[in-house]
Amino acid sequence: MDDSEIRKLLRFTLSEKRVIEELQIPPDAFIPLLFSIRYGGDWSLRKNSGRFMAVKEKVTRFDEDKMTGRTWR
Repeated sequence: MDDSEIRKLLRFTLSEKRVIEELQIPPDAFIPLLFSIRYGGDWSLRKNSGRFMAVKEKVTRFDEDKMTGRTWR
């Protein structure tokens, strides 16, 4: 790894830290949030529990006759 790659990595890391502080989210929640933004899907955080989840795809089945549906993650 050369100096320019190390500098890029450090700049990115500092940017991550600023985003985490501005959003006031736990640092462990940042990766699921980032993946949801980058790749799509949903992001969930249960406050004060330390549980985080990122879901890339959801499947919804809808019955038009009964006008009911269900979504799986």
